[in-house]
Amino acid sequence: MASPKGTKRKCRFSDIQMVVLVVGRGKAEITVHENVLFEASPVLKTAFNSRFEESSERSIYLPDDDVTLTDILVQSLYAPESRFNGIDTAMQLFRLYVLADKYDILKVKNKICEHVHLSLVHRLGLFAPGKQCSTRPPKLAVKLIYANTTSKTPMRKLLVDWFVWGVDSAWFNEKDNRRWLQSVPEFAVDAWAVLAKNSDKKAKDYPFKYERSAYLEEEPVRDESQIN
Repeated sequence: MASPKGTKRKCRFSDIQMVVLVVGRGKAEITVHENVLFEASPVLKTAFNSRFEESSERSIYLPDDDVTLTDILVQSLYAPESRFNGIDTAMQLFRLYVLADKYDILKVKNKICEHVHLSLVHRLGLFAPGKQCSTRPPKLAVKLIYANTTSKTPMRKLLVDWFVWGVDSAWFNEKDNRRWLQSVPEFAVDAWAVLAKNSDKKAKDYPFKYERSAYLEEEPVRDESQIN
């Protein structure tokens, strides 16, 4: 019998559809609620919907993704706070960002940017409580982000601001540093653009005193009327 007018139909657990991510060459299976995944990732929603048209199978194969990172990514969809259980190094965090960017999962991307930004605001190490953060971003992180994201990605801006804040003339005197900078030309151009803007200032601004919103992407507003 249809629900009375003006009332919402109660959602039963049996109504909740599950989908399976088959990850890596070993084909590990990660199960996630369809509504949670589709709301977070328009890319995966489109991929699944195209499969549903051809087959009733509710799974998708992601051979090139890392099982551990994908599992953390899925768990992050359920966690309201900016915590990443299973992540204990900065590079893992940046790899998680790349994975979230691949599937356009703004919720997780923003969580990661907030986590990095908060560490810089308090000048603490990302995964080293009590220690000061590095004055420059990890070189491997810069290469990773610039090799796997587009020019408008907020994490690029965050890494550039981090670099510009901490760099000094002595850094450029090191041949290895100059050689590394040549290996990431897009980053070098972005950094020089910010350095040029700061060149006529008497003192270099500490960029992380500003709102973290500069590094976040606007997430779509959830339409409550569509939820049963």
